[in-house]
Amino acid sequence: MIVVSNSGPPIYLAALSDFDLLPALFGEVLIPPAVWTEIVDQGGGFPVQDATRHALAQNWLRVTPLRRSAAPIHLSGQSLHLGETEVIRLGEELAADVLLIDDRLAVLQARGQGFRVVPTVAIYIEAKRKGMIRSVGEKVDYLRAAGFRLTERDYRAVLGAAGEG
Repeated sequence: MIVVSNSGPPIYLAALSDFDLLPALFGEVLIPPAVWTEIVDQGGGFPVQDATRHALAQNWLRVTPLRRSAAPIHLSGQSLHLGETEVIRLGEELAADVLLIDDRLAVLQARGQGFRVVPTVAIYIEAKRKGMIRSVGEKVDYLRAAGFRLTERDYRAVLGAAGEG
């Protein structure tokens, strides 16, 4: 399975000390250079920086450059950020099975292109199904406290999907 990740899921998982869910659920995870820049070069002092370096040393995380430069992606009059653009473009180049993305516009674009998109909350739902965590609600509450944007309606839907609603 080919899995390409944007910065959001690793940042949030590392913040909640759950970075190890990535290899447990997906095996190898690829990130494009722009995502490396966001989470390592610009991630000083945050848990994701050390977690990413450690994962790279363990060989389950790999920085994968694009073969071509990433043409900008525009949706609803807005441009996606470079990291999101590179994730989708790398997904295209590699025929990825899964893209790990949280940003709403990037999720819409990727799903519109036929990708299976797994946001952070879905990672937690799957981890609970596999007995890796006890409570999705607890994790999502911590995410929301850390600034993760989730409407009350979506929060209730996540809890329902996790069997906690």
